[in-house]
Amino acid sequence: MNAPMGLRVSVVIPTYNSATFLVEALESVLAQTCPVHEVIVVDDGSTDGTGAALRPYADRVVLLRQDNSGVSAARNNGLARATGDWVAFLDADDIWLPDKIERQLQCAGDDSVVCIHANFFLFGDRTESHPPFRSFVEGSHGAKALLSGEGWVCPSSALVRRSARARFREWTGQAEDVIYFADLTFEGKFRYIAEPLVGHRTHTGQATRQADATVRGTLAELRWVRELDAPRDVQDELEQVFFMSVARAVTNAKSAGNWRFYWRWRSWLREHWPARIPRAAVLDERVSLSLVFRTLGNLTGRLGVRLRSRRAGS
Repeated sequence: MNAPMGLRVSVVIPTYNSATFLVEALESVLAQTCPVHEVIVVDDGSTDGTGAALRPYADRVVLLRQDNSGVSAARNNGLARATGDWVAFLDADDIWLPDKIERQLQCAGDDSVVCIHANFFLFGDRTESHPPFRSFVEGSHGAKALLSGEGWVCPSSALVRRSARARFREWTGQAEDVIYFADLTFEGKFRYIAEPLVGHRTHTGQATRQADATVRGTLAELRWVRELDAPRDVQDELEQVFFMSVARAVTNAKSAGNWRFYWRWRSWLREHWPARIPRAAVLDERVSLSLVFRTLGNLTGRLGVRLRSRRAGS
């Protein structure tokens, strides 16, 4: 079918050394029941077989090449080149179900809507359906919901009005998606489709699995809050949401026995907690000797494994 009301959709696919998955992503775009206006692939300095993988699609894809500058720069480059009414993002290792764009454009009639996104399912090294985010189902799409972790907008599910001013912050390589969509919440309404229309691939190379990436992303979100061009009361509220969400994560880490995260972030919170925000209980809880010994035991066990591994390899 044709796009409702003649709306044109530009697809932006940033890719970096993802030739293995890129064709599957492209085929899922070309299989849409509602054909897209253009497909823009932004090659972020790949050194694998990306060029060869794209060669059969030369007449159907606009290929932009850039020096390796990160996914934010790649997405922004694609946004600048896009000519459609709406822009749909798709990571090179993700896929769309055939009716994804058609379903989203059915929600595009309201001029106050700036972003239409959908639920997703996980596939790759594990396959499972992801339950809809309750906050999104209830219509809560503000920056507070995104910063608190109550909801996550999967970039590959997002259809964004091209006239929106928000851009991905190129000063961070982590949490850039959370920050971008938080920026968008100040420009208009979001619509959410609770059905999974997108496949989000999981594999061991993903940044979301790396502990150091989580740390950098958290600090990037705080920088965004403090640099936000918004009334002071809005900034204060978002900063409180941020600190309370990190405190909850620390409490959860303790329950899960993730002592490295617990000690690192509890210490960070105690050092940086703003005086105007009521202190979270985890900051002042007494640390029992059993907890200390358990932590030391875990660290000693890991050290022993590393030493044995090194000896075996020498």
